Amino acid sequence: DEASALKLCLKDLPADKRQLVAMRYEGSSSFDEISEQIGSTPAAVQRALSRLRKLLHGCVQRRLQLAEGTS
Repeated sequence: DEASALKLCLKDLPADKRQLVAMRYEGSSSFDEISEQIGSTPAAVQRALSRLRKLLHGCVQRRLQLAEGTS
């Protein structure tokens, strides 16, 4: 299912990218808060998270398609 696929996709991310996702979605930190913690700008954090969401979405879709093909 999607949650399992997402967990696997998150595991495949480099540690720094995984931390960025965790700060935003597990810690509910704002772009400003994250940017202060990692020494970046809020706009850069927003762009990075947008790219990561697209990457994760694609990964989840591929995993779901593979799972459908094997069942």
